[in-house]
Amino acid sequence: MIVVTGATGNVGRPLVRALVEAGEKVRAVSRQISGQDVPPGVEHRRVDLAEPADLEPALAGATALFLLTSGAFVTRGDIAEVLDIVRGSGVQRVVLLSSQVSSGDHPSELEDAVTRSGLAWTMLRPGNFASNSFQWAESVQTRRTVAAPFGDIALPAMPEPIAERTLDILGSPAPELQRVSPDVERVLGRPAGTFAEWAARNVVAFK
Repeated sequence: MIVVTGATGNVGRPLVRALVEAGEKVRAVSRQISGQDVPPGVEHRRVDLAEPADLEPALAGATALFLLTSGAFVTRGDIAEVLDIVRGSGVQRVVLLSSQVSSGDHPSELEDAVTRSGLAWTMLRPGNFASNSFQWAESVQTRRTVAAPFGDIALPAMPEPIAERTLDILGSPAPELQRVSPDVERVLGRPAGTFAEWAARNVVAFK
C-alpha cells in the first residue's frame, strides 16, 4: 500500500492515477478530498498534516508514503511529529517532494528531518511544474492575462519566507537553476520536454 498525500493537487492527482495504472494499491490523502477526486475503487481519507494525529489511521497497512507538504504547513506544521507517526505506523519508505534545496534557495529542514528519521527515503527536487500554469487558465480564458508575483500583483496564502525565496528564484535565478538537468532523462528514460511542448498538448485548457 502506498499512501499519497496532497492527492488532489497538480502532482498528487496524476501520481495516484499513475500508481493505480501500474497495479499498485493506493490510498489518497488530502485536506479536502472526495470519491470524485480519485480513480474508481481508490480509498481516500481527509487528513491535514498540520494535525498529525489524523494521519495515523490513513497509514494503516502502508509500506510507503509520498509526502507533499503545503505552504501553510511551513508556518503551522511539525515535520518531526509527522515522521514520528509515520515511523510508528510501520511505513518503511518516505518519498519527499522537496525543492531547490541543493542550490541553497530553499531551506533544508524538511529534508533534514526525513534523512534523520531512520526510514528509507527518496528526495525529489523539482524546480517548477508546467502544470502549475493551469492556475492561469481562467484569467487567460476571460482576460487573456497571466498574473505573476511581481510588481503590483499579489498572490495569497504564501508564508513570508517562501515568498521571499520564490521572488529571489524568479527574479535572479542562480546559474545552476538555469542549467538543463539530465536527471529527468535518467529517471524517465526519455528526454525532458519543453514548456512549449506542454502548452501545445494542453492548449484546450486555456481557450
